[in-house]
Amino acid sequence: MLNLKQIRAKKSAGVAIPDFDILLATAIGQPREYLYAHPEFTPGLWPRIKLAYFLRRFRRGWPIAYVTERKEFFGLNFLVNKHTLIPRPETESMVEEATKEIRKQKKGNSILFIDVGTGSGCVPVAIAKTLGQENTTMIATDISSGALRVARKNAKRHNVKIDFRRGDLLKPVRSLFLTPYSLVIITANLPYLTTTQFQSEPTIQREPKTALIADDKDGLSLYEKLFQQITTLTELGTANYELIIEIDPRQATAALALAKKYFPEANIEIKKDLAGRDRLVEISSSAK
Repeated sequence: MLNLKQIRAKKSAGVAIPDFDILLATAIGQPREYLYAHPEFTPGLWPRIKLAYFLRRFRRGWPIAYVTERKEFFGLNFLVNKHTLIPRPETESMVEEATKEIRKQKKGNSILFIDVGTGSGCVPVAIAKTLGQENTTMIATDISSGALRVARKNAKRHNVKIDFRRGDLLKPVRSLFLTPYSLVIITANLPYLTTTQFQSEPTIQREPKTALIADDKDGLSLYEKLFQQITTLTELGTANYELIIEIDPRQATAALALAKKYFPEANIEIKKDLAGRDRLVEISSSAK
């Protein structure tokens, strides 16, 4: 039987070394560094069967994160599958902005944090792991029961307490706004692609369409629905609030106009992601 060095040298045609190493490391249940530190290690039969299965799925066009059912985000390892979007580096900017706002609060202030359309739960889990959860009530919603099953597993994996609720945007959490909080933070990475945009991106064809496509002329229909829900929660007007939403850079002008329409008294900013592209819209109460 071949050892790791020999397996890597013989790697399957058509698979780049970095991808092959991820698949091999996952098959043997070790980090990638193990491949380089223990080249003489000889995998048994079961890891070799798993590697063959991974390679077969990968060649059929499945993203490597779905093949291995894991993806790193904000320095943490998350479970992902066909029910969830694959966490992306640009969304880490949302985590950074939310943690920044939470850190600004005085000790003892009560915070309500809600992640809408949570998917794998990567955003609230990353925030909870970064800051802890003292004085912070953390809720996450999604319309997909499959996604919520994954999100709950990720919260358990990282030992954080998050209340996951199934439903349409903020509907599952309306009653929470009856309780006064020092700050309400809402993050949302909702579907914002049009059908045309989705079809033009070959790398996302295996990801759940319902988590990607808003299916209107500008891709902002779900954000408008979210804004409408927020404006009906009159209790929110008595507290400081922060809305952080992720957009496609091409939507910046339209998203800014939409935010101003529903929150004319708020402070509204466009924030860039790590690649320098317009990625987030932040909407803050004037009382902030």
